[in-house]
Amino acid sequence: MSKDLMPQLKTLLPCDPYRIFICGSGGDGVLFTGKLLAQAALRAGLELSWLPSYGPEMRGGTANCSVVLSRQAVASPIIDQADLMLIFNQAAWLKYGARLAPGGLILADQSAFPDGVDEGDLKGAGQVHVLAAKQEAAAHLGRNLGNMLLLGALTELVPLFSAADLAWCLQQSLTAKSTALLAQNQQAIKLGQRLMAGD
Repeated sequence: MSKDLMPQLKTLLPCDPYRIFICGSGGDGVLFTGKLLAQAALRAGLELSWLPSYGPEMRGGTANCSVVLSRQAVASPIIDQADLMLIFNQAAWLKYGARLAPGGLILADQSAFPDGVDEGDLKGAGQVHVLAAKQEAAAHLGRNLGNMLLLGALTELVPLFSAADLAWCLQQSLTAKSTALLAQNQQAIKLGQRLMAGD
Protein backbone atom coordinates (compact mmCIF):
# COMPACT_ATOMS: atom_id res chain seq x y z
CA MET A 1 0.00 0.00 0.00
CA SER A 2 1.38 3.42 -0.92
CA LYS A 3 2.33 5.72 1.95
CA ASP A 4 0.11 8.52 0.67
CA LEU A 5 -2.98 6.35 1.27
CA MET A 6 -2.21 5.66 4.92
CA PRO A 7 -3.56 8.92 6.44
CA GLN A 8 -6.82 8.47 4.53
CA LEU A 9 -7.22 4.84 5.53
CA LYS A 10 -6.69 5.60 9.22
CA THR A 11 -10.03 7.43 9.18
CA LEU A 12 -11.99 4.55 7.65
CA LEU A 13 -12.14 1.90 10.36
CA PRO A 14 -13.79 2.37 13.76
CA CYS A 15 -11.33 -0.27 15.00
CA ASP A 16 -8.67 -2.42 13.38
CA PRO A 17 -9.41 -5.12 12.47
CA TYR A 18 -13.09 -4.34 11.90
CA ARG A 19 -15.17 -7.52 12.01
CA ILE A 20 -18.51 -7.60 10.20
CA PHE A 21 -20.90 -10.55 10.47
CA ILE A 22 -23.82 -10.69 8.02
CA CYS A 23 -26.59 -13.21 8.63
CA GLY A 24 -29.99 -14.21 7.32
CA SER A 25 -31.56 -16.95 5.25
CA GLY A 26 -30.69 -18.40 1.88
CA GLY A 27 -32.26 -16.16 -0.76
CA ASP A 28 -31.84 -12.99 1.32
CA GLY A 29 -28.71 -11.99 -0.57
CA VAL A 30 -26.45 -12.45 2.45
CA LEU A 31 -23.43 -13.71 0.52
CA PHE A 32 -23.79 -11.17 -2.28
CA THR A 33 -24.06 -8.35 0.25
CA GLY A 34 -20.86 -9.48 1.97
CA LYS A 35 -19.02 -9.95 -1.30
CA LEU A 36 -20.00 -6.50 -2.54
CA LEU A 37 -18.98 -4.93 0.76
CA ALA A 38 -15.62 -6.72 0.59
CA GLN A 39 -15.01 -5.68 -3.03
CA ALA A 40 -15.73 -2.03 -2.24
CA ALA A 41 -13.38 -2.12 0.76
CA LEU A 42 -10.68 -3.71 -1.38
CA ARG A 43 -11.12 -0.99 -3.97
CA ALA A 44 -10.74 1.56 -1.16
CA GLY A 45 -7.32 0.06 -0.36
CA LEU A 46 -8.10 -2.04 2.70
CA GLU A 47 -6.89 -5.56 3.44
CA LEU A 48 -9.72 -8.03 4.00
CA SER A 49 -11.11 -11.52 4.18
CA TRP A 50 -14.55 -12.72 3.04
CA LEU A 51 -15.78 -16.06 4.35
CA PRO A 52 -19.23 -17.32 3.23
CA SER A 53 -21.22 -20.06 4.96
CA TYR A 54 -24.63 -21.57 4.27
CA GLY A 55 -26.61 -24.60 5.30
CA PRO A 56 -27.14 -27.60 3.02
CA GLU A 57 -30.75 -26.60 2.50
CA MET A 58 -29.59 -23.41 0.74
CA ARG A 59 -32.64 -21.23 -0.07
CA GLY A 60 -34.63 -20.77 3.09
CA GLY A 61 -31.90 -22.23 5.32
CA THR A 62 -29.41 -20.22 7.33
CA ALA A 63 -26.72 -18.22 5.58
CA ASN A 64 -23.98 -15.98 6.87
CA CYS A 65 -20.69 -14.47 5.88
CA SER A 66 -17.82 -12.90 7.74
CA VAL A 67 -15.96 -9.87 6.42
CA VAL A 68 -12.84 -8.70 8.24
CA LEU A 69 -11.35 -5.34 7.23
CA SER A 70 -7.95 -4.04 8.23
CA ARG A 71 -5.09 -1.77 7.23
CA GLN A 72 -2.77 -4.74 7.81
CA ALA A 73 -2.86 -8.32 6.54
CA VAL A 74 -5.85 -10.13 8.06
CA ALA A 75 -4.65 -12.86 10.39
CA SER A 76 -7.85 -14.93 10.42
CA PRO A 77 -11.19 -14.83 8.58
CA ILE A 78 -13.01 -16.37 11.55
CA ILE A 79 -15.23 -14.03 13.58
CA ASP A 80 -16.02 -15.04 17.14
CA GLN A 81 -16.92 -11.49 18.20
CA ALA A 82 -18.35 -9.10 15.62
CA ASP A 83 -17.93 -5.33 15.81
CA LEU A 84 -20.91 -4.99 13.46
CA MET A 85 -23.79 -7.39 12.81
CA LEU A 86 -25.98 -6.95 9.74
CA ILE A 87 -29.11 -9.03 10.46
CA PHE A 88 -31.81 -9.92 7.94
CA ASN A 89 -34.32 -11.82 10.09
CA GLN A 90 -35.21 -13.04 13.57
CA ALA A 91 -33.96 -16.61 13.03
CA ALA A 92 -30.51 -15.25 12.19
CA TRP A 93 -30.47 -13.03 15.28
CA LEU A 94 -31.52 -15.87 17.55
CA LYS A 95 -28.88 -18.18 16.10
CA TYR A 96 -25.95 -15.79 15.80
CA GLY A 97 -26.63 -12.91 18.20
CA ALA A 98 -24.15 -14.25 20.75
CA ARG A 99 -21.36 -13.40 18.31
CA LEU A 100 -21.84 -9.66 18.85
CA ALA A 101 -18.90 -8.09 20.67
CA PRO A 102 -19.68 -6.01 23.78
CA GLY A 103 -20.51 -2.50 22.60
CA GLY A 104 -20.94 -3.74 19.04
CA LEU A 105 -23.20 -2.21 16.39
CA ILE A 106 -26.41 -3.83 15.13
CA LEU A 107 -28.01 -2.87 11.82
CA ALA A 108 -31.09 -5.00 11.19
CA ASP A 109 -34.26 -5.45 9.22
CA GLN A 110 -37.28 -4.99 11.46
CA SER A 111 -38.16 -8.68 10.97
CA ALA A 112 -35.18 -9.47 13.21
CA PHE A 113 -37.07 -7.87 16.10
CA PRO A 114 -40.77 -8.37 15.26
CA ASP A 115 -41.86 -7.57 18.81
CA GLY A 116 -39.63 -4.52 19.07
CA VAL A 117 -36.14 -4.15 20.45
CA ASP A 118 -35.83 -5.60 23.94
CA GLU A 119 -32.87 -4.05 25.72
CA GLY A 120 -32.44 -7.17 27.83
CA ASP A 121 -31.90 -9.33 24.75
CA LEU A 122 -29.35 -7.15 22.97
CA LYS A 123 -26.32 -8.87 24.49
CA GLY A 124 -24.46 -5.66 25.33
CA ALA A 125 -24.90 -3.94 21.97
CA GLY A 126 -23.60 -0.39 21.80
CA GLN A 127 -25.92 0.85 19.04
CA VAL A 128 -28.99 -0.67 17.42
CA HIS A 129 -30.50 0.58 14.17
CA VAL A 130 -33.60 -1.16 12.82
CA LEU A 131 -35.08 -0.39 9.40
CA ALA A 132 -38.09 -1.80 7.56
CA ALA A 133 -35.69 -2.70 4.77
CA LYS A 134 -37.60 -5.52 3.04
CA GLN A 135 -40.90 -3.66 3.38
CA GLU A 136 -39.50 -0.39 2.01
CA ALA A 137 -37.75 -2.16 -0.88
CA ALA A 138 -40.94 -3.99 -1.82
CA ALA A 139 -43.02 -0.81 -1.61
CA HIS A 140 -40.67 1.40 -3.62
CA LEU A 141 -38.97 -1.07 -5.96
CA GLY A 142 -41.29 -4.05 -6.14
CA ARG A 143 -38.48 -6.50 -5.35
CA ASN A 144 -36.92 -8.17 -2.33
CA LEU A 145 -33.88 -5.91 -2.21
CA GLY A 146 -33.78 -5.43 1.54
CA ASN A 147 -30.16 -6.55 1.51
CA MET A 148 -29.12 -3.67 -0.76
CA LEU A 149 -31.17 -1.24 1.27
CA LEU A 150 -29.36 -2.34 4.44
CA LEU A 151 -26.02 -2.11 2.65
CA GLY A 152 -26.85 1.46 1.66
CA ALA A 153 -27.78 2.22 5.27
CA LEU A 154 -24.47 0.73 6.38
CA THR A 155 -22.49 3.06 4.13
CA GLU A 156 -24.30 6.01 5.69
CA LEU A 157 -23.76 4.72 9.22
CA VAL A 158 -20.13 3.57 8.93
CA PRO A 159 -18.25 5.14 5.97
CA LEU A 160 -15.86 2.26 5.25
CA PHE A 161 -15.51 3.22 1.59
CA SER A 162 -16.83 5.81 -0.83
CA ALA A 163 -20.17 5.66 -2.59
CA ALA A 164 -18.23 5.67 -5.85
CA ASP A 165 -16.34 2.51 -4.86
CA LEU A 166 -19.57 0.72 -4.01
CA ALA A 167 -21.28 1.89 -7.21
CA TRP A 168 -18.36 0.66 -9.32
CA CYS A 169 -18.39 -2.79 -7.70
CA LEU A 170 -22.14 -3.10 -8.08
CA GLN A 171 -21.91 -2.19 -11.74
CA GLN A 172 -19.17 -4.76 -12.32
CA SER A 173 -21.28 -7.45 -10.64
CA LEU A 174 -24.65 -6.80 -12.30
CA THR A 175 -24.18 -5.07 -15.67
CA ALA A 176 -23.85 -8.35 -17.55
CA LYS A 177 -27.01 -9.73 -15.93
CA SER A 178 -29.50 -6.92 -16.43
CA THR A 179 -29.36 -3.15 -16.66
CA ALA A 180 -32.81 -3.02 -15.04
CA LEU A 181 -31.60 -5.14 -12.10
CA LEU A 182 -28.54 -2.92 -11.74
CA ALA A 183 -30.72 0.20 -11.64
CA GLN A 184 -33.00 -1.30 -8.99
CA ASN A 185 -30.05 -2.29 -6.80
CA GLN A 186 -28.61 1.21 -7.14
CA GLN A 187 -31.96 2.68 -6.13
CA ALA A 188 -32.19 0.34 -3.12
CA ILE A 189 -28.75 1.44 -1.89
CA LYS A 190 -29.70 5.11 -2.22
CA LEU A 191 -33.00 4.48 -0.43
CA GLY A 192 -31.12 2.84 2.44
CA GLN A 193 -28.80 5.83 2.66
CA ARG A 194 -31.76 8.22 2.82
CA LEU A 195 -33.56 6.19 5.45
CA MET A 196 -30.45 5.96 7.63
CA ALA A 197 -29.76 9.66 7.26
CA GLY A 198 -33.26 10.29 8.60
CA ASP A 199 -32.98 7.63 11.35
